[in-house]
Amino acid sequence: LRRNEQQFRGLIENMPLLVNALSDDGRFMFWNRACERITGYSRDEVIGNPDAMTLLYPDPVYRDGLVHGWFAAERQLQHEETVLTAKSGERRHVVWYNTETGLSFTEGEHWTIGVDVTEQRELQRQLMSRTQYLDAILQTTADGFWVVDLNRTITLTNEAYCRMSGYTKDEILGKTINEIDATEDPEATAARIQRIIDHGHETFETRHRRKDGSVWDVEVSATFLDANGGQLISFCRDITERKAAEKETREFLQEKETLLKEVQHRIKNNLNTMMSLLALQSDSVQDPAAVDALNAAQGRFRSLQVLYDQLYRTELHQSGSVATYLEHLARSVLSLSPDAEAITLELKADDCTLDVKWLSTIGMIVNELITNAMKYAFHGRPDPHLAVHGKRHKNSYTLIIADNGPGLPDALGSAAAPGFGMTVVTALTDQLGGSIRFESDNGTRVVLELPVES
Repeated sequence: LRRNEQQFRGLIENMPLLVNALSDDGRFMFWNRACERITGYSRDEVIGNPDAMTLLYPDPVYRDGLVHGWFAAERQLQHEETVLTAKSGERRHVVWYNTETGLSFTEGEHWTIGVDVTEQRELQRQLMSRTQYLDAILQTTADGFWVVDLNRTITLTNEAYCRMSGYTKDEILGKTINEIDATEDPEATAARIQRIIDHGHETFETRHRRKDGSVWDVEVSATFLDANGGQLISFCRDITERKAAEKETREFLQEKETLLKEVQHRIKNNLNTMMSLLALQSDSVQDPAAVDALNAAQGRFRSLQVLYDQLYRTELHQSGSVATYLEHLARSVLSLSPDAEAITLELKADDCTLDVKWLSTIGMIVNELITNAMKYAFHGRPDPHLAVHGKRHKNSYTLIIADNGPGLPDALGSAAAPGFGMTVVTALTDQLGGSIRFESDNGTRVVLELPVES
């Protein structure tokens, strides 16, 4: 019996639970190692010490309530939680259970067994604090919030969404997505949910129906959470004002585009009118020099007419394609020659998009150079050939106009006493900040180096 009692005592001494015994006058008669470890007080400091309870529970009101409860007649402690003060000053949460079973190795009459739950309570406190923090965010954000289960049922929402929709929380909870969404049918919603599950997240635009039946534009950002059977965590942003602004911007741009097209159309018509007037004037004069001057002026207007015709037919009104413009312009100028069908035109131009001002200036230069070639290069040539080449570099564009005519006179090659057309070409090249050189080798070759933005 004594050996069994020693074994039992050793078991209680080494249990991880707090085990102690109180006498009828409130003194500790037993204090195991777990009690020492958790409170920091040794058994010598506690056993028989009439102030031991004061050490553990300094607050007299709190302490008196505990002692009275523990010694109440026939009271059983079942999950009684107290907060004791350890020797270090740390507060420890302990849940107590008691037993009235007497043991022969001590005179204690009141046995209690305690479980230290301090760490659990701290985790609960942190979890509660985080939950309250997140709940505060959800309730104060301007965006609506949903939690939806995989049956498409709304299980949680916030005040912001209630304000947007006109529903109370109780009215929203339990509704399905398709009772709120005004655009998707159940099949489309099921397909979207599956995509969100597969990819983890999706942001999309839709329309929701308010309690009063009106609808509004919503941007939904939904994330799949694999918890509680699967949930969709969704934020709903009211984008009604953004949609209205986008519509207003589209209408403004459309109106502006219509006005630009109308302006370009009128400019094109004016150019055609001026070309027709010049043609009529040319037909009415007899002086060859005057006819040449009028035809040259008509050609210059033609270069602009081709450009505006190209802009009118495209969506871009402030810029245009270099290759397309050069091709249309070259063919238009050549069409005026009585020998146009005999002239072979070789076009090799790198394409890029440049602004209208640059293109209009280049157009007048090319018009002058092709007109000169038609006037001086192809008389008596059995195989007239004209080449228009363009090469795009990082910060420049090289333009070459070449023919297989007799070449340039030495005076023109050295830029001595140029005619009006060459004066125009040189001035326009300078206006673009470029350079020009004339080469005469198996015909005339004009090379322009023109700066462009990269």
